[in-house]
Amino acid sequence: MQDGLANGGRAGRRRPGTLGRHLARRLVQVGVQDVFAVPGDFNLTLLDHLIAEPQLNLVGCCNELNAGYAADGYARASGVGACVVTFTVGGLSVINAIAGSYSENLPIICIVGGPNSNDYGTNRILHHTIGLPDFSQELRCFLTVTCHQAVVNHMDDAHEMIDTAISTALKESKPVYISISCNLPGIPHPTFVNEPVPYFLAPKVSNQLGLEAAVEATAQFLNKAVKPVLVAGPKLRVAKAQQAFVELADACGYPIAIMPSAKGMVPEHHPRFIGTYWGAVSTNFCGEIVESADAYLFAGPIFNDYSSVGYSLLIKKEKAVIAQPNRVTIANGPSFGWVFMADFLTALSRKLKKNTTALENYRRIYVPPSMPLRRENDEPLRDMLSGETTVIAETGDSWFNCQKLRLPENCGYEFQMQYGSIGWSVGATLGYAQAAKERRVIACIGDGSFRTGTTLDLSMPLTMGKANVGLKVRTEEELEEAIAKATGEMKDSLCFLECEASEASETNRSFKRPLSHFIAARCFLFPLRFPSHPIPCPGAMRSFVVRSVESALRRRGAASSNRRVFSSDSVPERKVAILGAAGGIGQPLALLMKLNPLVSNLALYDIAGTAGVAADVGHINTRAQVAGYVGEEQLGKALDGSDVVIIPAGVPRKPGMTRDDLFNINAGIVKSLCTAIAKYCPSAVVNMISNPVNSTVPIASEVFKKAGTYDEKKLFGVTTLDVVRAKTFYTGKAKVPATPAGNDLSTEDIKALTKRTQDGGTEVVEAKAGKGSATLSMAYAGAIFADACLKGLNGVPDIVECSFVQSSITELPFLLLR
Repeated sequence: MQDGLANGGRAGRRRPGTLGRHLARRLVQVGVQDVFAVPGDFNLTLLDHLIAEPQLNLVGCCNELNAGYAADGYARASGVGACVVTFTVGGLSVINAIAGSYSENLPIICIVGGPNSNDYGTNRILHHTIGLPDFSQELRCFLTVTCHQAVVNHMDDAHEMIDTAISTALKESKPVYISISCNLPGIPHPTFVNEPVPYFLAPKVSNQLGLEAAVEATAQFLNKAVKPVLVAGPKLRVAKAQQAFVELADACGYPIAIMPSAKGMVPEHHPRFIGTYWGAVSTNFCGEIVESADAYLFAGPIFNDYSSVGYSLLIKKEKAVIAQPNRVTIANGPSFGWVFMADFLTALSRKLKKNTTALENYRRIYVPPSMPLRRENDEPLRDMLSGETTVIAETGDSWFNCQKLRLPENCGYEFQMQYGSIGWSVGATLGYAQAAKERRVIACIGDGSFRTGTTLDLSMPLTMGKANVGLKVRTEEELEEAIAKATGEMKDSLCFLECEASEASETNRSFKRPLSHFIAARCFLFPLRFPSHPIPCPGAMRSFVVRSVESALRRRGAASSNRRVFSSDSVPERKVAILGAAGGIGQPLALLMKLNPLVSNLALYDIAGTAGVAADVGHINTRAQVAGYVGEEQLGKALDGSDVVIIPAGVPRKPGMTRDDLFNINAGIVKSLCTAIAKYCPSAVVNMISNPVNSTVPIASEVFKKAGTYDEKKLFGVTTLDVVRAKTFYTGKAKVPATPAGNDLSTEDIKALTKRTQDGGTEVVEAKAGKGSATLSMAYAGAIFADACLKGLNGVPDIVECSFVQSSITELPFLLLR
């Protein structure tokens, strides 16, 4: 339609515009330059009017799901996205992509060409529907995955309905649904003037009194902390608070960690960036620093089963400040509403005292990984990253591996952790690349995701003038050559790198390391194939992120050969402290813990003689780094950041010594050690070996209660030696190589074995003729129990051991339980 003066050339007489043209201009005004569409007979007229807008480009997609994924990727780069589909058959196809955008807080304007306005209320059945005269099925489906819905089937309030829907998408940062009857886009109406009223959104302003109160309360909470930390969450994006978060970190000096779903939202080159906090699979030493902090500020977190590793994060609400986009909650209260995150973080940066203690702790304990970050020659993907690139990681192997990348300054990173829609990255890459034409987009996608039906839109870059180049690689050398070609002569093309990384294949022998370490592509797409692995049945297994964590934590050689390993090739970093490491139990216990592959840092403490033990044990070639600490002045350093603390400290039992005699001496030792634990590593699991356990464990509990750090699920009296002895004596008596499931011994034999187990300590003391006690077997039992604790912390299921713990089963406060 020709815009301008009315017929006859009479100035000032303006023609009314059309609904379709008004919608097109509104999209342009809010920042949409590309609309992703799939034509259908209910939206064809509307598409004609969108095409007529010179500032709007229509990108045709091969199916509705991809159009939605593309709008998702476009919104990540430009701030808002839009897609257009046809009624029901198209709307129900795009809805999965819209649900994903809802979960990721992305403003998507989903436009559906609806039935003719004359069809409403006629009881007619239309094609492309499920055969019912009720036209509301599509609307009902969109109710829970959009923040606003508008069904435009008459002209009088169409202007208001469209503007309200678009405004709501931007204000809520969520998708909206707009259905427009197919006969309305070309109809003029007085409300649609040639030059519509400029689009304006009132800025969100925090409640000033609430903001001041929230900042004051938070500052008091954090300023009294010894080693506070900052943790960035994924809602930083919707709050538009990334810059305010970095400014806060600069002002207060706290270390910065990110949740896995916030990767790419905080600069990883920042001098105080310490890595990804992901519970048991956190990056090196990041988990220790966060979980040992006495206060932490989480900015925009989402605690789901993925990000919490099956809800196993060792953080406490009473230590946390949770800043959401429009609310701040401090510990167990108070909570301040209508306080917007960017305002809050900016104001807080002026109130916090400089505190670098946690950062200094991180730098003191950090040890570079034993495997070099770069291989001998190059690591392709890492070398390709720059401030002009964006990585898009597909659900599954790709985002597990890409989480390891250290992003350079201004390098973008996008993935869909909350919703995890398989195949999302192909369409999202199309949309992101269309919005950010100045950036190189690197998409990493697994073979399974790639085959979910989204591959048709690989043809789209061809329609945009980009050549499609396919390169298949089987070895590291071929991969290097392909990347050189993709970044050189084919730098302006869509490069498709298909990498076969089957560990069972003969060609894989030429790889120095698994090809998954070198995930890479130049421009748009990188499918990664694992044809030798069976695909697990999702209905028969738990959340695959939990399975991935469990797979990564299995001891060497213990993983099932027919189970797919999704996660990293290393176990989490864990620090174990042994208090009393120079003693008769402590020395062999230090040796056994050094041999445990789950231990990455081993701290040995005693009042004397620890340096020699640490030097001796430290020469053993396992992954654990060993350090010795001597005297009370170094006790804090030994404990700081510990996940598990084992206490064999105290005097050994000698001939004629009763448990009361042991108690009188060891009670004071245990009390002082537990006081230090409460101060330096209050979240640690404590394994009490010091005898008598039935007295030292209650002493420890009272110390922790007084300090406000007591957690009954983390204090254990180690009784494993009784179990070890019972198994040993039983198998000897029954003449079997291992403990059988049944019981084929007589009552007299059982009574005799029970008494021998109870008197096992005395048997050893007497055998050593006063020159020692059951130190070696106790060390072995302590190592078994500590190993069980480490596995439990790492998320390994079904770990069962006996222990002396707090209980409410009987009137006794503590019991030996299994």
